[in-house]
Amino acid sequence: MTGISRARHRRAGCIITAVLLMAGVTLFYLWPVPNPPFEQLYAGVEPAKVEALRAFRAAHPLRAMTVNGNEWRYLVVGEGKHTILLLHGMTGAPDIWFQQMNALKREYRLIAVTYPAVSTLKEMDAGIMAILDREGVQQLREFIRKGV
Repeated sequence: MTGISRARHRRAGCIITAVLLMAGVTLFYLWPVPNPPFEQLYAGVEPAKVEALRAFRAAHPLRAMTVNGNEWRYLVVGEGKHTILLLHGMTGAPDIWFQQMNALKREYRLIAVTYPAVSTLKEMDAGIMAILDREGVQQLREFIRKGV
């Protein structure tokens, strides 16, 4: 094999590896997450914590809005002058933060978002910015836009 064909072979191998890796990550991200009933999901959790979560959910219903055909669900808790935006990892719900939200709600306004299955970071950005606009959170929106 000549030097040129070895380089092409290596480049083709890198491209195939990158495509397979991207396909695997995409499949993992888009794979449906099971949604077991509340009682099953929290069967092993101490009853006081389960009741605290139930009370939190009853007091703070999810808000929803559609952005570019995707339904975004989120919570808004607290009445403070400053807003904290809470973002969880890939899977989860906005009330994953319920204990922190309960602790901070007297001093801050807290917004916790759950993400729909969007295809790009641009769609993610559009959804989060639309929520901030809807909730009148200009200062945090400007902070995010500046990339500080």
